Amino acid sequence: MKSIISILILLSPFQLSAQIGSIDNKISKADSVILISHKITREFEVTPEGKSKSAPTFLLNKDVNPKIILSRKLLIDKQELIDLLHLGDGTYKHTSATCDEPRNSILIYFKGKLSYIDICFQCQRIHTSDDLKTLVFFDQRKYEKVEALFKSFNLIVNN
Repeated sequence: MKSIISILILLSPFQLSAQIGSIDNKISKADSVILISHKITREFEVTPEGKSKSAPTFLLNKDVNPKIILSRKLLIDKQELIDLLHLGDGTYKHTSATCDEPRNSILIYFKGKLSYIDICFQCQRIHTSDDLKTLVFFDQRKYEKVEALFKSFNLIVNN
């Protein structure tokens, strides 16, 4: 039993390294990486009566709904984003969502397929495409640095 636990403990850094490598590969091999600011979407718009049916959906035909996009920036230096996703201080404040209304996204396109990280900088929540669910973790420092990246391209972060 002790040997199994020891193996698991030894493997955990390699698993983390493999996960980081996977997001690196997705970004570095992507045909394009685009940062966007977008309108609130149906999945997250909440009215006093509950979810609204008036807001557009985030996805439309397996791509981002073009009607939600307010501004966009094609990321030329993919390594900058990869480096930011490696930053971390390990601090994660688990608080209840005060808004959970993501309005910024990182879109990763590879051979016509979309992977995404949808971000709410206000309450520090992310939502991802299924293929990124186990690959992306944002801590306090990462939120700050990625928000600064969006701002450096004059993309709206609190709309």
